[in-house]
Amino acid sequence: MLDPGRLQLSQRLVNLALERFAEAESSPTHGPELAYSFSAYPRYQGVVGGPSKGISLPSHLLREAWGHRGLYCLDPYLSIHLAQIAPAWKPIDLPRLHLRSPRGILAFDDSWTAVGWSDWWTRVPAVSSDAQIIIIHLDDHQDLVHPLLLATDTASLWSDILTDAKVSLSNPATVAAAVVSGAIGIGCFFVPFVHLWTNLTILHLQRRASSWEECWLYRSFLPENRLAPGSRRPAIERSLRPAEGSKQAHYIRSWNFRALLAAIPPEAHVLLHIDLDYFNDELAGGVTRIDREPCKEEMLLEVASVFSQLEESRMHWRIEHTSVALSPGFCPSKHWHLLLGRIRSELIRLNCPCPF
Repeated sequence: MLDPGRLQLSQRLVNLALERFAEAESSPTHGPELAYSFSAYPRYQGVVGGPSKGISLPSHLLREAWGHRGLYCLDPYLSIHLAQIAPAWKPIDLPRLHLRSPRGILAFDDSWTAVGWSDWWTRVPAVSSDAQIIIIHLDDHQDLVHPLLLATDTASLWSDILTDAKVSLSNPATVAAAVVSGAIGIGCFFVPFVHLWTNLTILHLQRRASSWEECWLYRSFLPENRLAPGSRRPAIERSLRPAEGSKQAHYIRSWNFRALLAAIPPEAHVLLHIDLDYFNDELAGGVTRIDREPCKEEMLLEVASVFSQLEESRMHWRIEHTSVALSPGFCPSKHWHLLLGRIRSELIRLNCPCPF
């Protein structure tokens, strides 16, 4: 039986959503305006572990770092739909393809979101590591897995476990290199920022969330005994209560977007993150499949509802950076064109940062 609370969307929002859907029907989202100029970060060609180590990486670590590349084979029509928005590129290029601007980032792999946030942070020098930062996280997943990074003697500096290269969140080029190596992957790009930003709040909008979930994320480390004995990898621990005298990230997950938006304090910096699998996670990374795929009308209504609630809360004026990920292997490629077109239209309509 459906929870009646899930159906309490105001009549105004319903009307706005229907208007947006009507606009989508009368203005099909196909054409040259959706052929984006993606760039590809160079392929990683280095010896695993760097020239000084010359390490032969165990196969299980290679799978951990690169295994998600196999998700693309879940989508048999990937090449066809890729040509609609990224002509001349092939599926093998997807892990490196992204479109970055000062206003945000559009990428296929969500791991590039880390590069976008790093870029935003370096472009806004007034934002310190203890500033109040809110990430509005529209995603079917939490993305809080620990990455393949090692702690160094400097708190804000990491080491790529696969290449031995240094990674600094204040240097987007080093973050991009870690994304390409696989050290920062599609489900683990949040953790380095939880360690860096001491006053971070993650507002996770998830359609399948069953209730309001709230916890605090403590910065911790895991020993790395397989490849670098004695080293530590960044991780998090969760608590239902904040600790006295220490700063920790705040994580809230809900299906209720209006309630999440109401939790944003007035002086915080607001970043918007959208993973297309929020709207449709039919492929689910090959792990599970949903019983019924959302239809075109349902997806467009959800896009309209999200942006209508942003507008209603007047939070759209405060968004400083937008990251959008297409999620190969999760959101079917047949929907990318449609969803990107509507998201782009709404971002422009509300004068939000739009990277594409």
